[in-house]
Amino acid sequence: MSKRDPRSAPDTTPVSSDGDLAEAGSSDRWRRAWQRRRVIFAPLAVYLVALGLVQVFGGLAEPVGGFPERCPEASQNCTRIADQPFRGDGRDGVRLNVSSGEARAAVLDWVENTARTEVTHDGNAELEVLARTRWMRYPDDMYVRFSCEGEQTLVEIHSESRLGAGDLGVNDGRVLSLVTHIESYDYSTAGEVCTPLPMA
Repeated sequence: MSKRDPRSAPDTTPVSSDGDLAEAGSSDRWRRAWQRRRVIFAPLAVYLVALGLVQVFGGLAEPVGGFPERCPEASQNCTRIADQPFRGDGRDGVRLNVSSGEARAAVLDWVENTARTEVTHDGNAELEVLARTRWMRYPDDMYVRFSCEGEQTLVEIHSESRLGAGDLGVNDGRVLSLVTHIESYDYSTAGEVCTPLPMA
């Protein structure tokens, strides 16, 4: 019986065709493109999830309702310019020689022209305002009260975060922005004696 010459055996080693190489290259490019997209979209996904959680928990945390009595002791997310002042400029209110109605109009003008800020309850002599931070949309509650002190209109302001232990000075900045606005507002009733606003 003759032996088969091993040199005559066919070569069965697979040879990559141009099509196979092109497919492998395309797959590699797709994989690299997907990895780049993951790097781009992962932070966005984290931000959107965090934003959603803020909205959920911010909605569950109810505002105080009515003008608060004080800021919590040693709070880092509350500012008050009223009786028992806390942070801010230390004043116990803003006194204006204008009508209480026009002082109220000045506050509403500030709300209307301040981004992410809206009146949630209008009690006439008291306003409740919802303000949201720029990036995370954290909800902060503002309360503004109008009364008469002698012939002057007294405006009291309280701003407090619903979530978190600190506010990075946001409530302080917001309250002082409102104070600056109402003190520099162009009033037509300057010198007018205050008359109390009825509660709605």
